[in-house]
Amino acid sequence: CLPDPARCAGVELPNLRARRVEAAPGVYLAGEPISASFLFENSGPLPVAAPATCDIVLSLDEVYSPDDVVLWSLDADLPAFGVGLGEGEGRLPEDIATGRYHVLGVCDPRGLVAEANEVDNLGRSEGVVEVVDDLLLTLPDLVPLRLTNADGGPIQLFFDGARIHATLQASLLNQGGRGVRGFELRLLWSADAAWSADDVTISETYVEYIYSGDTLDVSVEVDSHEALESGYLLWIADFWDEVAESNEDNNTLIVPVEVTLDPALERCLADRFEPNETAESAPRLEPGRYEELLVCIAERDFYQLCPPAGAAARVQLSFSDALGDIDVYLTNHLGERLGASTGVSDEEELRFMGTGECFALEIFVFQGVAQDLFNTYTLDYRVALP
Repeated sequence: CLPDPARCAGVELPNLRARRVEAAPGVYLAGEPISASFLFENSGPLPVAAPATCDIVLSLDEVYSPDDVVLWSLDADLPAFGVGLGEGEGRLPEDIATGRYHVLGVCDPRGLVAEANEVDNLGRSEGVVEVVDDLLLTLPDLVPLRLTNADGGPIQLFFDGARIHATLQASLLNQGGRGVRGFELRLLWSADAAWSADDVTISETYVEYIYSGDTLDVSVEVDSHEALESGYLLWIADFWDEVAESNEDNNTLIVPVEVTLDPALERCLADRFEPNETAESAPRLEPGRYEELLVCIAERDFYQLCPPAGAAARVQLSFSDALGDIDVYLTNHLGERLGASTGVSDEEELRFMGTGECFALEIFVFQGVAQDLFNTYTLDYRVALP
């Protein structure tokens, strides 16, 4: 009904639409075959018949124009409210210009059909087709450009006693003359800035496609349970060396990295009885009240309790359960559990009788609503002689 839509007011008309245009991105030479598909439909109450067509075309600017490259056409024969699937293979013209082309599905490109809506005849593929001069002589070249923390600054990783978790920002440049698809980016920790089998893989990212001249920004999630030390991060493009490149010696970016204990964990490890995270390192406690002790989420506290034979012993812990629920266990020298206190209040208590040997008191904390890495507690140890 263009250029005068008013003349079609109240008239029932067909309406052609192109949807779901699909063409895999790739690199092609002039004259090579290329396939694509799209759905086309008539959402109006009247049928459409030839000579109207629906075409697949290549466009440099994502907007259809008569000089775009037509790959193939099909007759737009559709009944009222009908749907069709266009699938075909065309061949790139021998004289097509190099560049990146958008794949468009266009219905009624010559304007032969009076429609209820003339502006919804166009669909676009997400993939872009890259046409080059020579696939053998024009190769990609993948170069890792940068690796920083989330705000662009130097990288510092914190170990919280159980894992290292951080989000890094990285970028990759393809400075070659051809796009490339299907390769892996890998982030490794290295002690000596040179790749070896002993390096620790801490992140893997699969890249679907990067075009010639493009820069790809990548958010890298670091999640490692290794207790790493300060060293180097190796940001490696095409880790498995699957891509033929014009330069194979510039695929690795080496960035020094400092790995430290989380500040909260440093505080946790600074109480008066550390290190006491194993039964072997447990200090011996005399009866008394011990305040401002700290137990880490990632570790446990152990103490030796050695009441005389026949003595009645009591251990009471006071803490804030909201900051992390604390449980208490008592074991003998064989590691056999003799008692436990596993409530969900602000106190735990154990009572037991002395046998003349030493017992191991084990204190374990679950993370609380405050999401802290530790909880503080007061330990009150009393012994009543027989």
